[in-house]
Order: sequence, then structure tokens, then C-alpha cells
Amino acid sequence: PFQGWRYLDPKDAPPDVKRGEVEDDMPEEMRRELEELGLL
Repeated sequence: PFQGWRYLDPKDAPPDVKRGEVEDDMPEEMRRELEELGLL
């Protein structure tokens, strides 16, 4: 989880993104670059 969320109550923090789960509105080029870096 992102470190900044530790300051929020769990009910107020956004859910973690699971491995392989990608936002649909992410630009394709950005998605490819992040996948190449092993971040997605």
C-alpha cells in the first residue's frame, strides 16, 4: 500500500490495486512503460 494512506483511517483510504488490475483511463503509452518497468 502507498505509505501516505497510513495516516488515514482504513475506512477512508482507497482500496489497493491488485496486481494486473489497471485503470481503464490510463494512457496506453504510460501503461506500456509502467509494465516494462514491472510496476503493473
